[in-house]
Order: sequence, then structure tokens, then C-alpha cells
Amino acid sequence: MKHNTKIRIEQVLKFTWLAAAIILLVMGFYYGDRVGWKPATKFFILSGISFLFFIRRHYFSK
Repeated sequence: MKHNTKIRIEQVLKFTWLAAAIILLVMGFYYGDRVGWKPATKFFILSGISFLFFIRRHYFSK
């Protein structure tokens, strides 16, 4: 039972992390358009988020 609870908690955390990353990405593009950021800045944010995804997958998928 303990093992199942742990797996369920990890799934919820992963889903929350994914939702937060998507919200941050959408907000970044939306406010970036309003402020007038250059495309390079958006690409930098996008690559940073994908790097965070790589770190998360590397450390939390064990």
C-alpha cells in the first residue's frame, strides 16, 4: 500500500510540474509579445524550460 501511495504522489507531482511549466511557457510568450521581446529571448526561455524538463526526467524517473 505504501508503494502505491508513493507512485500516486509522484504522478501528481509530475503532472503539477508539467502544468506549471506549460503555464510559465504560455505566460512567457504572451507577456513577451506584449513587452516586445525579441525572438531570441523566447528561444532562450524555451531552451531553459526544455533543459529543466531534461533534469527532471533524469533525476525523478528512477
